[in-house]
Amino acid sequence: MLFCLKSDDEDGVNVIVIFNFFCMKKNILIIGASSGIGFGLASILSNSHNVFAMSRSRGKLAELDTVSWLPFDVMAPEYDFSPVPGEIHGWFTVPEA
Repeated sequence: MLFCLKSDDEDGVNVIVIFNFFCMKKNILIIGASSGIGFGLASILSNSHNVFAMSRSRGKLAELDTVSWLPFDVMAPEYDFSPVPGEIHGWFTVPEA
């Protein structure tokens, strides 16, 4: 599957990211996946990959039984990352708008 995401960052710079995921299932980690672009990425990528979504609240992720949700607050002083697989093939951070 070839996947392309284009967006403007906060400085007005266009960011284009192209992902080429073929063959085996990959472990994908998405931080900030409870809504918006993060949720969209989770719902698309979970069709063919192992998606681990981290966010403060589950939000719309409750609709996706193909996504492993992990509660996570980036402002917390510590976090136990043991539920996250040892090997991550793709990683996205999607901040709130």
